[in-house]
Amino acid sequence: MENKITRLLYVLNQLDKGEVCLKTMADEMGISLRSVQRYIQTIDDADFPIYDVRPGVYAFTEGFNLSKFQLDTEEAGVLVFLSDIANTLGGNIATTFKNLRRRITAPNQENPFFLKIAKGLNFEDTPLTQTLRQAIRKKKYLLVTYKSQTGQKVKEHLVIPIKIAWYDGFWYLVCLGKNDYIFKFRLDRILKAAVQKKSFKIDSAKFTELMNKSVNIFFEDERNILVTLKIAAQVAHYFKQRSYFPEQKIIKEAKNGELTITCRISKPEEILMIIFHWLPHIKVISPKPLQTAVKDTIKGYLKGI
Repeated sequence: MENKITRLLYVLNQLDKGEVCLKTMADEMGISLRSVQRYIQTIDDADFPIYDVRPGVYAFTEGFNLSKFQLDTEEAGVLVFLSDIANTLGGNIATTFKNLRRRITAPNQENPFFLKIAKGLNFEDTPLTQTLRQAIRKKKYLLVTYKSQTGQKVKEHLVIPIKIAWYDGFWYLVCLGKNDYIFKFRLDRILKAAVQKKSFKIDSAKFTELMNKSVNIFFEDERNILVTLKIAAQVAHYFKQRSYFPEQKIIKEAKNGELTITCRISKPEEILMIIFHWLPHIKVISPKPLQTAVKDTIKGYLKGI
């Protein structure tokens, strides 16, 4: 047992430094390649985010290190070791230890902050969501079976899974399809998903930046529509303190406090609901098609009441 813990500590420490070659590690520890592979599998089973960079080479997922688990190497090693024993015993012991492990790595401390967010679907730890997380963590292609909004059309998609994201009360799988088309699959409409053998590489920092600039799920890869809006003085202070629109910029402030702002969008749906939220204190200056879309929606509403 002491040898196993010592070796697990060594493997974790090397992973924390960067990429590790299993053959090199086996030679350094004087053990078989198969033994090192078992240690990697044990660490993976303990929910530490590792993936195969290339055959025989492993690393923690980009941006992860042991300090983010609020554990030092020795504590992490013991946690992995105990997790392995619990998994061997199985049944209620394995389940109980899994819950305990989560409490250790994310302690339930009293939070001094309150955050009010839209009520929506809860994220459930199911075989499906575990599959999605595994594909993202291991950087593997995913075959997703998805049903349309009406439920009448079911289609399979081979995609690169990027993030599991929460927008406006719904959970989505954000992924890339053919020709880098961005899919946003609602989790409650995914019928099944299968991890593929093929790995992928992606600029995750670029994609994270794209999502950080989004205001809702309607974002796309390019925001090539420039929008100009007039904000009434009564609500101008809100727009000075917060960006409600993607890439929002204040380009003019009138003496009466009125603001002229610009933003960049992928398509009108990305900001239409936000515009309606601020009526009558907001006016679309350009582009003309967006002006028309707002007017037509208002006319249709008035006609129906």
